[in-house]
Amino acid sequence: MKETKREAIKEEIRLYTELIKIFAAISVATAGGIVGLFLKLAEKPIVLPFILTGVWMENLFVAAGFYYYVNAKRLIGRLKDE
Repeated sequence: MKETKREAIKEEIRLYTELIKIFAAISVATAGGIVGLFLKLAEKPIVLPFILTGVWMENLFVAAGFYYYVNAKRLIGRLKDE
């Protein structure tokens, strides 16, 4: 029973690690899009709502990545305690 619980915790850590990688990649791509739109702001002021939406989404992606990072650290601590 105890070994299966350890394996479940390890699998959950792997899942969180993959989610952190995904959110980091999405965050980098979103930041690139924001910069690209920001460079066109002088020519086309219509892109301002898209920039603001991108910044809002960027904050969500970073917060989600941080959330999974904290949970993974918590699980690693629990795994070390056992």
